[in-house]
Amino acid sequence: MLQILIKDNKEVVKLETDESDTVIFEALCFEKYKVEEIQVLN
Repeated sequence: MLQILIKDNKEVVKLETDESDTVIFEALCFEKYKVEEIQVLN
């Protein structure tokens, strides 16, 4: 699972990967947003 954050570390959205660990999202400005992998507990 990935989360997209704005510069002040506020979460914008969480995205789940598919079976091949791929996630697709709209183009982001990397100066404004960052993408982080997060651990999900089962």
